[in-house]
Amino acid sequence: MSSLKEFLRNLNLFSPSSDSNEQENDQQRRWNIIGTRIYIILIIFILFIVGLILLLLKQRVIVTIPNPTKEQFEGVPNNAKCSCSHISIPYRKFMSLKTSFHQVCSSDFVTNRWLNAIDSKTNTTYFGFRDFRRIGNAQFQALAAYCRLSESYTNQSVYAILQNALLSPQILSNASLQSYINATIEQFKLKTPNTFNIQLKLIIKMAVANKLIPALQTSSYYIDDMLEREMYAHNYRRTNGSTCYCNQNDCNQIESGIVNKFGKQNVNEAINSLAWSIPGMSTGCFPGFSLLWSTLECFYNQTCVDKLISYFPTSEEFNAMIMNNESLYLPTSTVQSIIDKLMIENWTMNIFYDEYYSECAPSSCTYLKIFRRDFGHVLKKLIGLLSSLTLILGLIIPLVIGFIMKRRDRTPKPRISFKNRLYQLKEIVQKKLIELNIFKHSSNTDRQTKFQRYATRLYIFLLIGSMIIITIYVFLQKSIQSKTISYPTESQFIQLEEKYSRSLSCPCSSISISYSSFTTIQPQYHQLCRSDLISEEWIHYMKKSLYGKNLINFDYRLVSTSYFQLLSLFCEQARETIVNALEIFLKTEFVSSQVLEQELFKNQINSATEDWKLTVTNTFRRTIQLIQRIYHGNQLIGSLNTGLFYTDENLEVYGYPQTHYGCDCIVSPSCYSTVAIYRTIQYNVYSDDPYLVPNIFYGCDLILSLFESTLECFYNLSCMLEIDEHIGSPVSFNFSALNQNLSQPNEKIEKIINRLMIDKWLPNVNFSSYYKKCLPLSCTYQYDDRNNIFISITTIISIFGGLSLALKLLIMISLEFINKILTNNFFHLISFSFIKQIFICRTENQIIHRLHVILVIGILTTFYMFSAFTPRVIPIEINKPSLKIYEDLYKEYNDTLKCPCSQLSMKYESFLTLTPRFHEVCSSEFITDRWLSYLYKKKHNDNRYSAYDFYSSAVGQFKLLSSFCNLSKETVSESIFQLETTDFINNQLLSSYILNSRIEMFINEFQQTISQSFVNSISLIRETINSNMLMTLYLSNWKFDRVTFEWSTAVIYMFPLNYTGCSCSSSSKCVSSSHGMLIGCYPLETIFQTTLHCFYDQQCIDSTHNFKSINTSSLEASHFLLNQTIESVVNKLMLEELKSEINYTNYFDACSPALCIYSYVDKTNAIEGILALIGLYGGLVIICRLIAIIIVKKMCRPRSVNSDISETQPTQSTRSCVCIRSKLMWIIFTIVIIAIITIPTAIILTKKGNVVETNSTTAIMMTTGEGSTTLMLTTTKKPSTTTTTTVEPGSTTKAGSSCNSSWSTAGITLLSSSTKLSCTRLFIDSDDTLYGADKDRHYIWKVSKNAENATVVAGVHGSSGSDSIKLNYPEDVYVDRYGSIYALDTNNHRVQKFINGTTHAITIAGLTESPGCSLKQFNYPRGFAFDPTDTFMYIADRSCHRVVRFSTSSTSGTDRVLAAGTARPGNTSKALNGPWSIWYLSSINNDLLIVNHDGNSVIRWPVGGTSGTFVAGLPGSTCSNSTCFSGPTDVKIDADLNMYVVDEKNHRVQMFCKDSNVGVTVIGNDVPGNSPTQLNSPRGIAFDSAMNMYVCDTGNQRVQKFLKL
Repeated sequence: MSSLKEFLRNLNLFSPSSDSNEQENDQQRRWNIIGTRIYIILIIFILFIVGLILLLLKQRVIVTIPNPTKEQFEGVPNNAKCSCSHISIPYRKFMSLKTSFHQVCSSDFVTNRWLNAIDSKTNTTYFGFRDFRRIGNAQFQALAAYCRLSESYTNQSVYAILQNALLSPQILSNASLQSYINATIEQFKLKTPNTFNIQLKLIIKMAVANKLIPALQTSSYYIDDMLEREMYAHNYRRTNGSTCYCNQNDCNQIESGIVNKFGKQNVNEAINSLAWSIPGMSTGCFPGFSLLWSTLECFYNQTCVDKLISYFPTSEEFNAMIMNNESLYLPTSTVQSIIDKLMIENWTMNIFYDEYYSECAPSSCTYLKIFRRDFGHVLKKLIGLLSSLTLILGLIIPLVIGFIMKRRDRTPKPRISFKNRLYQLKEIVQKKLIELNIFKHSSNTDRQTKFQRYATRLYIFLLIGSMIIITIYVFLQKSIQSKTISYPTESQFIQLEEKYSRSLSCPCSSISISYSSFTTIQPQYHQLCRSDLISEEWIHYMKKSLYGKNLINFDYRLVSTSYFQLLSLFCEQARETIVNALEIFLKTEFVSSQVLEQELFKNQINSATEDWKLTVTNTFRRTIQLIQRIYHGNQLIGSLNTGLFYTDENLEVYGYPQTHYGCDCIVSPSCYSTVAIYRTIQYNVYSDDPYLVPNIFYGCDLILSLFESTLECFYNLSCMLEIDEHIGSPVSFNFSALNQNLSQPNEKIEKIINRLMIDKWLPNVNFSSYYKKCLPLSCTYQYDDRNNIFISITTIISIFGGLSLALKLLIMISLEFINKILTNNFFHLISFSFIKQIFICRTENQIIHRLHVILVIGILTTFYMFSAFTPRVIPIEINKPSLKIYEDLYKEYNDTLKCPCSQLSMKYESFLTLTPRFHEVCSSEFITDRWLSYLYKKKHNDNRYSAYDFYSSAVGQFKLLSSFCNLSKETVSESIFQLETTDFINNQLLSSYILNSRIEMFINEFQQTISQSFVNSISLIRETINSNMLMTLYLSNWKFDRVTFEWSTAVIYMFPLNYTGCSCSSSSKCVSSSHGMLIGCYPLETIFQTTLHCFYDQQCIDSTHNFKSINTSSLEASHFLLNQTIESVVNKLMLEELKSEINYTNYFDACSPALCIYSYVDKTNAIEGILALIGLYGGLVIICRLIAIIIVKKMCRPRSVNSDISETQPTQSTRSCVCIRSKLMWIIFTIVIIAIITIPTAIILTKKGNVVETNSTTAIMMTTGEGSTTLMLTTTKKPSTTTTTTVEPGSTTKAGSSCNSSWSTAGITLLSSSTKLSCTRLFIDSDDTLYGADKDRHYIWKVSKNAENATVVAGVHGSSGSDSIKLNYPEDVYVDRYGSIYALDTNNHRVQKFINGTTHAITIAGLTESPGCSLKQFNYPRGFAFDPTDTFMYIADRSCHRVVRFSTSSTSGTDRVLAAGTARPGNTSKALNGPWSIWYLSSINNDLLIVNHDGNSVIRWPVGGTSGTFVAGLPGSTCSNSTCFSGPTDVKIDADLNMYVVDEKNHRVQMFCKDSNVGVTVIGNDVPGNSPTQLNSPRGIAFDSAMNMYVCDTGNQRVQKFLKL
């Protein structure tokens, strides 16, 4: 300790060198020691201060986590951007939504058993009008219908929402996902019942307005007074004593029960008293509608149920419902209140975040990390500064000491003028510069001195020049800076958005915000809806004009009263529809985790608003159209515009349609005539002297006539006053006309109603309100800026020291070389002896020097490798890229490429064209007026009025068919228009494939949505017609009793018709055959059950050949089969195909990206490496010198200290002998260990993530003759990965000498032995995910790597079918690079494509359930293969003995080419025999390897060629030896050109080496079995990346895995 203290006390770093002539006196020595202490203290202090500052300064680094786990994602900051690998994720993948319904829907009271028990059948109309035995069956048919419809609506809506996809470019946190899904589901829960109820209310009001008549005669009834059948409207007495008339209202809430009267009802006894009133049950004009006002309280009471059923002739027993306190509904709740909620009791929703995360599968998470520098970084900087500080302080301190000494020197000096001083200074500087030599030695020659001075000048020039360049480089370097603004105002956000839109992140404190918070939508209704014309006073005024007058049906006074009531109804319904829909829309939650840019926000809200407006308007209009078309097709009877009833020779009553001036209403509903006011009485009726009211029409259908009319007269007060003068109303006229300035007087009423009675919408979107609700607590943005000036200065200083030493060293070495060359010692310099001298250490100083150099070089090399080869992300910007540039960039950098669109929204029509193709029936003659006229004449000319004759209602059936064709076309056209005018919100340019996939998925959802809405509307209308048992003019459901020709006031008895034992009172779907077609209760129900077969059969459809049947050749392009019903075609909107064409160029132009940003990983940054090396060099030289001295001093101590002179001399030699020889090996060993640790570590780190290229081989098969094969090799490069597999000791199977592959003979059953995981063919993707086709269970399964369970990815487990969801005996499966699944649907004779994320498939080849050998058909296809680019697929069509090529983007089997074989089997080289499997040889002229299952061979065939070459097996022969097969089913080729064939009936897998046509059994044997070493009828084979073999052990219902050894 004392020696160390003495050493430090006398330490003098500034003493003159031995080469110098200067002498150090005591005073100078004292000052030099003081300077040394100051020097050391300053270095330590400066390094401490700099280190402290560096530790306190924050560093900003962009952190990217590739493929983050869920735990990693949960640990990243909220502003992290984690891009999903799958942007579109179906809701069904991560959530479930289930509903439970009111218990009545699962009770006895909606079963056929109950309905049959309360069906009075032919006695129905003998009971009183309020008797439950008359109306009960109809009411409970309505209840069962409401249950069916509720479940159907709900299930379809749930299915639709689960099939819809969540667009998630960035992964959502658990809380954000929960908020978003909850908001979506809440909207859905509000919207679904609302749609149903709006349509139901509209149907009810239109039935009442049309004054339709139920067959039960509860609203109107006929009496037979011998001369004619007169119709009377019912009136009911309410419980409050008032009277309700069915020709004015629907009269609900009329008490219902049991009436003690049976028989024909008398007009005077129409309202009977009740013997027993059923609690809660109501009746009225329409039984199905009056049920809505009833309660089910009786049916919760077993006593009440038993009493009720006792009035019916049945022995059946029924259980009452159970009182449930947890139910949303009370026993006294009306049926309407239950239906208001779609009869749903509760919703059960589960969100599985883990599944969402795995489906999103974020490819990376990127965030800005702000942290203080670690000690290692600071140490690295301090080491760099050390040399600079020693150099700078080493220069400054001696000068300071000299200056101090001069100032303290009291020796008198002569006075020199300032001018002379300057001159002397100049001379001194000039001399110093000329003589400056920092490389001088004591023994320099003149020549050496000269070169050393030149070298000094070069050194200074290089040092200054390099430092200038480095300084500019360092100060110009930019890095990403981050700034956070707390509680930003709206104006601050807008300013930040303008400047930093790409990086700005402002998380909302409230993620979910209702639309009502920031938007208002104010509809401005047509002035009619606020005018006098729909007021109660006007209606009263019109009704009073009827009193005391006997008017004909088309008198203005009668017609206009109904018209204005209808207009009032439509105004009321429009308001109610909009209010309800708007309330739901405004309650919808807008989910926004980040504040949206103002323009993007408004675009999204406006787009959502426009879509909502179109949806509400179209639904309203479409419902009205469907109601009218169905009413007209069924020819429903109303109290107005009703046809006439006549009696035939058998006294049977039949209906005859109304006619207008020769126009028949049954053929055309558009029979119109102008309404007139008849002012003169003739024959006791006002029927003469007509005054025509302008543009008010009357025709077959009340509503259609109204739609055709205008309100032109009611814009003119004079016209209104003239009408007032003629109608003779006792009520004084005090009404206003419509304003001509607000609307067009000549506008048809239909146009007004079609737009929901709205003139214009007044929407308002308030961004400020949205911002206040979002309320971001902070905004963070990143920007490029120059580095911190302190960091830059420290970097420059650290580089200066290292650079000066490095340049000095290099120049010194150069001088030495020059000197050797000039002294002719150059060859000695490069001689072996010189090199040998480098490694010989004779003295301690030599050891120190060598060790010093080794340490410096080793450490610098390690630091350089870490600095220069550490990967870093380099972002690149391309301004205004063209489409070609973008496509090139996408090919190279698709993972990181982002091109923000300058236009955030674009119309779909700008790049998307949709072209529908409808079923042939919609373009056939059977929907033309000529065909309808033919059927009409056929009926009346032949007097075919019997309900059981097809021609009786044929016109109605085909009129409905024509209507559905037209409505389908209109619906599709309008929906396409709505879609095309909708905004496609898109802030990032999508690649062509992603855009196509997204649009394809969107089109599928779009097609399902429009057809679902259409079908639901039809179903609701059908059920209301059927449950109310509305009468039809065809009298095909209920019929009048025969005429008695007696004077009577009795109500005409009606009875239901029967069709093949089925009564129309029990079911409206009863049908029977007639003339090859069907006849039934209603034309609609009949045509719906008719199949397509007759339309393609000339004899069936028209034996006269006046009308041509549909050509059967059109079936090839049809998705529908002959045995499918018209209903199934209508359910698909008569659509055969909806072709979509995307113009990517237009999309690119519409997006118009201003720039594209991509990044790449730079793994070799030489500049950073060199700067780091230079910066560290100076400090490391000093530190390594100290380390080398310490090591050598410690290791090279003398063995002993002896006074004997002979033992201590010579000291240096002793040290050399003892130290060098004994310790040199330890030094070398230490250096080697350091090298072994550092260099490989650096290499591994720098190579991490790289794809290793390994040689692989591709087979070229050259055939020398039929049956013999030669395999030739070509070498290619391909990316590969290395996988290590640990195998337990066991038996192995080795191939022949030319094959170096072997597998364990004992297979491992995949998943578990108890899991029945079966397959016929396997596929393994690049992630080692295993897919299998299970033919017996009709689905495709998937097992992810290391997964414990299989999941269903296509088809329905255990259920076969031919729709877009199901499969039937799938034989093969393939998954393309984008995750789309292709299934070979064998028994449906087609190929199904399931786009990634969907369960609805697109048929891309084949015709569903239509086998055949045309190029568009398949006949039990068994296998397929795809080219490397997934452009084409090749299908082995077994029963047609051929291979057909199709494009993978094909629809309906387009782009088909015969690739191999003919339609005839054969075992020659020119034919195939039962092809079963294919392997595509991309490297061998794109040839195919085809397995002939029936021919027991494998043949190679060029695509499109006329013949092939056999490569394995004996064509046409079976055996179990090594050269033949027995029913081969699959083939694969590995990278070493070995071919593997699954030999099914020999229960084995054969491998054919590359140069052999003799097979080697690698798995199984000739004997079937279920042991681990046996197979039983294997079908398929696949290999994972480690060449582990997977075999479909089909006979054992298992998948076996054989480990590669």
